[in-house]
Amino acid sequence: MARLDGFDTPIFDRTMTPSDQDRNTVRGLIAFLEDRRALYENPDREVTDRLIGSIAQIRQRLSDTLATGELPETISELLKPIRAACRDFLSAAEIGDAEAKALIIPSGPNEVRVLKPKAYFKLKSLRDTAGHNIGLLAVRYGINVEDQVADLIPASYA
Repeated sequence: MARLDGFDTPIFDRTMTPSDQDRNTVRGLIAFLEDRRALYENPDREVTDRLIGSIAQIRQRLSDTLATGELPETISELLKPIRAACRDFLSAAEIGDAEAKALIIPSGPNEVRVLKPKAYFKLKSLRDTAGHNIGLLAVRYGINVEDQVADLIPASYA
């Protein structure tokens, strides 16, 4: 993964260098996303409740992070599409908010559900969206990513 010291802005053709705080925030978010197997594991190898719970965790973490209002726009603009893709997947899988929250930390036995084909398409869309936006975050903030997540990032970002 390529590292950059700054990124171009559309304002006054200037290059901005991210702050250490922003870089650490992005590093923490990427580390969290790297640990979400729903982004890279074959869905046939995942117990469906764990897959859904993992995506619900991503949505919850991004919602909590965005709700603080403390992120610069250069970060939040890349997190919102990932959160929206999580919401789209959960809707396609016909999982309501209460059920999604319960699956974040399941208390009972895991259930294998038969997902509708549209849910699998939304999972692919989520992975594409996450790869694109994680790639942009990694390049903008000079963060290396683990191999499984790096495989989601378009090759043109390297």
